[in-house]
Amino acid sequence: MKPTDERPGVAQAEGPPRDEVMTGDAALVAGSLSEPEVFSLVYERHALALYRFAHRRLGPDLEQDAMSDAILQAFRGRHRYDQPRADARRCRPG
Repeated sequence: MKPTDERPGVAQAEGPPRDEVMTGDAALVAGSLSEPEVFSLVYERHALALYRFAHRRLGPDLEQDAMSDAILQAFRGRHRYDQPRADARRCRPG
């Protein structure tokens, strides 16, 4: 199955999230330490690219599990995020 933008939870993943056009990932990750729901903006920003990477590497049977695991690990490890990195894409594989 070819990845599409219509998959649940990834439709808004391309481009900057809604009102956060000028907010870098580092600021969002830092904000999520006190307000965990802010991390959803990082997810929205990068989910489609992460999904496509998992789809290419693992195929349609494992992509969702891999993506879920990666997002969960990123969320749990957000306190270790390298704050000078404004863009979380450098933390993603590929």
